[in-house]
Amino acid sequence: ITGWVTLMIITSGGDVTVPNIIGENLKGALGTLQAEKLYLVLDGEEFHPEAPRGAVIAQNPVSGEVRKSFSSVRVMLSAGPDRLEMPDFRGFGIRQARHEIQNLNIGAFNERFDYHIDYAEGEVIAHVPGPGEVIVPGSDVTFLVSRGKKPKQFKMPDLIGVTSREANAILQGFTSNMEIIVSERKHFGPGIVIDQQPKAGHPLISGANIKITVTAE
Repeated sequence: ITGWVTLMIITSGGDVTVPNIIGENLKGALGTLQAEKLYLVLDGEEFHPEAPRGAVIAQNPVSGEVRKSFSSVRVMLSAGPDRLEMPDFRGFGIRQARHEIQNLNIGAFNERFDYHIDYAEGEVIAHVPGPGEVIVPGSDVTFLVSRGKKPKQFKMPDLIGVTSREANAILQGFTSNMEIIVSERKHFGPGIVIDQQPKAGHPLISGANIKITVTAE
């Protein structure tokens, strides 16, 4: 008798159009189907790169199809993005690391730079998340990239009043990028430094550009 009653309800309930429940959570999908006199049957969960966990990612029959009232709609829920283990990019060139990251479907990557004695310029010193950490596809990654060895630092000496030859001797070992401008001012002796850029005491790194103005020989 129960089977007969159920059959009569199904066959006499009329036709309904299956709604679209893709993207809805389980509670929302149940409510949408019940409003159309349809049942929900859960088929399980699958990983999905974009859909959050618990969201409907597939339905059968699909939306728009016509079914009898009280028919079933089978749905598949998202288990969230699959997880993967972060590779070790230390020592990679930053261009190679960028290429590998794109192949792994990781999200945006950021770059920070610092000097390092053991890593050549452009090599990855470290990254976050670190090697072996479990991450979700689409996660952001930050690379710390080497600028190479840190150049020597010094303070600009006071060259005013010395000869150009003495200025060369003072700066020897700090920089070879010294530009000399000859001034026509006459009230100083020949070959005397009367101006300098940067000024005395200014912090400089090895190889910095220095400009001095000297009187004519």
